[in-house]
Amino acid sequence: TSRLKHDIPITGLFIVSYGLVFLFSLGGNVGLCIVVLKYPRLRTVTNYFLLNLAVGDIMVTVCCMPFTLVDNILVGYAFSEAICRLSRMIEGVSVAASVLGLSAVAFYRYRAIVHPQKPKMTRRRAYQLIVISWLVSLFIMLPMAFVLNGEYLQYEGYKVYICKEEWPTIEYNQAFTTTLFVFVYFLPVMSMAVMYGEVSRKLWGRQQVSRSSQRYSDRARKRAQVTKMLIMIVVLFALSWLPLWVLQFLQVFGHIPEYIMRVLLVYVVPVAHWLGYCNCLVNPIVYGYFNRDIRRQLQSPASVTMPTM
Repeated sequence: TSRLKHDIPITGLFIVSYGLVFLFSLGGNVGLCIVVLKYPRLRTVTNYFLLNLAVGDIMVTVCCMPFTLVDNILVGYAFSEAICRLSRMIEGVSVAASVLGLSAVAFYRYRAIVHPQKPKMTRRRAYQLIVISWLVSLFIMLPMAFVLNGEYLQYEGYKVYICKEEWPTIEYNQAFTTTLFVFVYFLPVMSMAVMYGEVSRKLWGRQQVSRSSQRYSDRARKRAQVTKMLIMIVVLFALSWLPLWVLQFLQVFGHIPEYIMRVLLVYVVPVAHWLGYCNCLVNPIVYGYFNRDIRRQLQSPASVTMPTM
């Protein structure tokens, strides 16, 4: 038996908020995939990495968002144990693959701009890095397939089914959470910050030379614009998922009174999850804002079905 965790107005607010993010995220990312695949001019190495990010966002949107919403508004888990495991796994793998993919594109830009003498990355190499990022993400998240289990509990006189993580000891949970944070959030974000810092410094120096000699090229401007876009994507990713990481650490490491933890789980965690999912929504907006070609194609229905040669 499932009951609402919240009053009707709050439940409605969650449904509307999650629903809007679902619709716009799905529409924006699907549109982006169609445009990049059908418009030859957009088939660059950078855009293939961004296409990979869009695929991950679509997976999170379709396979995770609806189930998380239902889990956040109902007492008890309304789906099967298989869906519990699959949904959590897909979310973890997709988010991990996204941040590793962002790291790959940061390395690509760093290599191309800071060390232009080195060979350029080919599409084939980009494909290989994308596949590797998904395989590594799957390997990192594999323990979740074994610790997620369902069981029935009594809640205020009702028998409810819940889906939860069952670790052998709290130390295992703490070790896994810490490892996950380090390898799929902290290290990638910090490495991207360092690489884009070097890229920005290099581009800024070139712009000063070009402007002083009156030879500030369109290519230099475009590179700077793409770099700004990628930095914005990384910043938004870091900010969107940070609240959920903070809550995860509070749950695993914090000795929090039960009544406070209940408030966090019932009210704060759904909002933190929503913020994380908003990252799936904002990425196509960022692409459109910084990339004139993508913006023009997304705004033109004809170009989605008829690629421009």
